[in-house]
Amino acid sequence: MNGLAMRSCRLFVAAFGRCRRGTATVEMAFALPVLAFLVLGMFDQGSKISRNMQLANAVRAGAQYAMVRKPVQGDLSQIVGAIANTAPYDETGTQQITATMFCECPDGTPVVCTGTCVGGDRGAYVRIALQEDYTTLLNYPGLDNPIRLANEATVRLN
Repeated sequence: MNGLAMRSCRLFVAAFGRCRRGTATVEMAFALPVLAFLVLGMFDQGSKISRNMQLANAVRAGAQYAMVRKPVQGDLSQIVGAIANTAPYDETGTQQITATMFCECPDGTPVVCTGTCVGGDRGAYVRIALQEDYTTLLNYPGLDNPIRLANEATVRLN
C-alpha cells in the first residue's frame, strides 16, 4: 500500500470514530430486548395474579353457598357445582375442586359427625379447595413452570 492509500485509510477510520450518527439506534438495539422481557414478565405475572383472584372468588362463592345452603346428609355436590359454575374456564385441564366435610369438638379433637363431644357441641365444617396449574408465557429462572395456584376456605356450618 502506498502512503496516500494508508493516509486515506487512517483518515477514514478517524472520521468513523468521531461520527455519532446511529448511536441511538445501537443503544436502542441493546436496550429493547431487555425492556421487552421486563414488559412481558409484568404481563405474565399480572395474568397469574388475575387468574389466582378469579379462583379465590370461586372458592368464596362455594363457601358462601355452603353457609346459606347447608349440605344435606353430607352431600357436597351442590357446593362443588357452585364452585365449578363460578370458576373461570379451565384452559389447561388441571383444575381440581374438592369439598370435604369434617367435625371437631370444641377442644379441636376430630370426631365422627354423628358422634358427641364431652366438652360441648361438636362443630361441623366444610373445607373447600380449588387448585389449578398456570403455565407462564416464558420460562423464568428460579420459577417453576407451570405454577400451582391453590385457594382454600373452611366454613363452620353450625
